[in-house]
Amino acid sequence: MQRPPPVPLHRASVSRKGNPALLFAALGAATAVFLGIIVTVVVLTRGVAPSGGSSPSSARGTTVGEVSATASVVAAEPIQAPPVEIREDFTPLVADVDGDGTADVVAAIATTDADRSQHYAAFSGRDGHELSRTPAVSDRNGAVTAVVARRLISASRAGQLTGYGLANGSQQWTTALGARATAFCSAKNSETLVVATDERRQLAIDLTTGRQSETKDPCNVPITRAGNNDDPRDRHDYDAPPGTESYRCGGVTVMGSQNYTVPDQCLVRARIDTDRLDGFIGHRLWKIEQNWLAFGIRNPGARVPMVALVSRGKISWKAALPLDNPLEAQEGSPRFAGLATNLIVLAYASEKDRRPFVTAFAVADGTRRWHVALPEGTKNISSLATSANRVFIRAEKQLLLLDASNGQLVALVGRER
Repeated sequence: MQRPPPVPLHRASVSRKGNPALLFAALGAATAVFLGIIVTVVVLTRGVAPSGGSSPSSARGTTVGEVSATASVVAAEPIQAPPVEIREDFTPLVADVDGDGTADVVAAIATTDADRSQHYAAFSGRDGHELSRTPAVSDRNGAVTAVVARRLISASRAGQLTGYGLANGSQQWTTALGARATAFCSAKNSETLVVATDERRQLAIDLTTGRQSETKDPCNVPITRAGNNDDPRDRHDYDAPPGTESYRCGGVTVMGSQNYTVPDQCLVRARIDTDRLDGFIGHRLWKIEQNWLAFGIRNPGARVPMVALVSRGKISWKAALPLDNPLEAQEGSPRFAGLATNLIVLAYASEKDRRPFVTAFAVADGTRRWHVALPEGTKNISSLATSANRVFIRAEKQLLLLDASNGQLVALVGRER
């Protein structure tokens, strides 16, 4: 910040004999000018935001409010304008962006001004204020994106791989792959990312510099895939927490230019026949220590969404997601789920008015710990992610942050519905 130009101080004409009245007047004028400069500098300094792109007192498009465990409360008005829209074509990513030990959330946003520029932005997991924002991104369509080592790595459909520092949102490097990325995978070195391309090449990317080199390391530990997995042979459930052994149940048969059959991985690898569980049909499995969380529907009867814990091929506990009448929920297997400190958190919608609810069960014994209705007017949940103490929900053009211990609403981020 450049300081304002100094104001010239005019010397008072004082005779050798001295004139007390004139001397005091001159000193008073000089003091007033000097104080004016100080006030001007202080005011200007307070009006400048720090070099992170957001003001420390409040963030763009953030609204804070609370709800009880069983009721909805309309959150307060946004503190600072203009707000942003949370883009619905990007699944938010959870990572500790500022290194304070609390997981934050990274989302794609669009500004609501005339420019309508798109960015990636990180929001605090504590209160939802904006932590950082990348420069405008013009090519997000079909991008493969992940958070690795506190960096956001994005590969566009045009084959451009770019790394952003999440601490301040700055672009650190960009490199042309010469092909489209199909997957990001973990490498042995934590400062390296393996990128698989549609030419069946594996590239090792130095996360500090963006330098790329051919590697023979297979892409065996996927972080994310293009299109969230469009390969029928890959039965991994990418909605599971990173690093979790997980499967989408059921076999796959492909006929056409290629002919092959993929057996039911839930049966082959987890040794669970999810079609023959007691009163339950499972569609997905997540491994939790030596047990498996199963997501599915009630059987026989209406297709009520349910969750169960399976141990040694048998159900230890099972629960319907609706709190009271099971038939009040939309039929079908739970789509949105996450783990938060010994809890399994799930979302579902009512059949009558499509209003979304979020509920949590203890993984150990299936005890329901809390159940909340999202604020009035919230519709169309499109993703749910969790950390140890937060639940991040994307619904239309907003992000909702819930306290994972009791379901209370901590913050709303984004434009009002």
